[in-house]
Amino acid sequence: MIKLDFEPYNTNRIDCYWNNVVGLLTSRHEEFEALVPLVASQYAIGVPRRDAITEEAYRELQYNGWLLPYVTRELPDELCDRYVERTELTLGLETDIVDLVKRHTRSGHYCVLRLNRYHFPYCPESMHRHMVHPVLVYGYDDARSVVFTAEDCVPPGKIIPYELSYERLQNAYDSVAEEDRYGLSLRVLQERMSPVAPVGVIRANIRKQLYGTPVETERETLLRGLDAVTHYREQFAEIALAMSGQDLSVNLRLSYPLYYQQRNLMLIDYLDSNGIIGGGLTGELRDGFTELYRAWGLIRTKLIQYYVKPDRPAAADYAAEMEPYLERCLTERELLHRLLESLERADMEAS
Repeated sequence: MIKLDFEPYNTNRIDCYWNNVVGLLTSRHEEFEALVPLVASQYAIGVPRRDAITEEAYRELQYNGWLLPYVTRELPDELCDRYVERTELTLGLETDIVDLVKRHTRSGHYCVLRLNRYHFPYCPESMHRHMVHPVLVYGYDDARSVVFTAEDCVPPGKIIPYELSYERLQNAYDSVAEEDRYGLSLRVLQERMSPVAPVGVIRANIRKQLYGTPVETERETLLRGLDAVTHYREQFAEIALAMSGQDLSVNLRLSYPLYYQQRNLMLIDYLDSNGIIGGGLTGELRDGFTELYRAWGLIRTKLIQYYVKPDRPAAADYAAEMEPYLERCLTERELLHRLLESLERADMEAS
């Protein structure tokens, strides 16, 4: 049996891939949790072009919550490549995925593979619905013919270790369409995190949070940065109050702004502990992001309550009731500007 070091990281939700990357690093030392607030995040919202899709297609997007804002999340390459070597795997129709995983594990490499959760007995999709999803494999046991995996099946959004038989692993790989097959090997490069705060990366992340150029496609306009929140506030009744609220992905979408504000709070603590900001500014920013966390939490709670009401109030009335919380969410712009100015001022003083 070979089992590489891995403990799931679930304190803050990034996504199914990055939480596993953080987990394999924090398994070596808890200080790697400081990478979490260094994730580059940005609000985004897709605005369909009504002249490019049918009314039926638009209603389906509304009903299933696909018009809600979401948060993009990625650890910048500059940071990730410092601590983890990532190599794309060569995969094909005849690949013995069990042998591939075992060879990489023996050389100290983790594997991330796109697998079909239809073959995972511990997932809700088991034997009745196909779903291709990235899965971490971090060991194997020949005596029992199982691999050790990490996946966010139940509850969705929480990384949990599972065992998967060799047969099911091969079936989960074979049933993925050839064009969708993809995998990475991951190798940890450093056992400890650098004590030097990457201020340049942090500044770039804040600018990304603030700004975003719209992206036009044939079917939609993608708004990014805080412009996405402004649009959400202006179109709240149409975007949020026409959903069924039953899809599990809706719950995650409503929760992502909370995880995002938690990362902002973690960033303030990280900058304070490294002496980059301090004094009254630290307290003011911490209070401000705490209020943002509460506002997004109230929006999430009140939307869930709205979905389960047997007799829903008029959408316009409920949207008016939500307006103070939505307005409060836009205070993030001022908070981020103050933080960015402080970092730029500190950088000038240091030089």
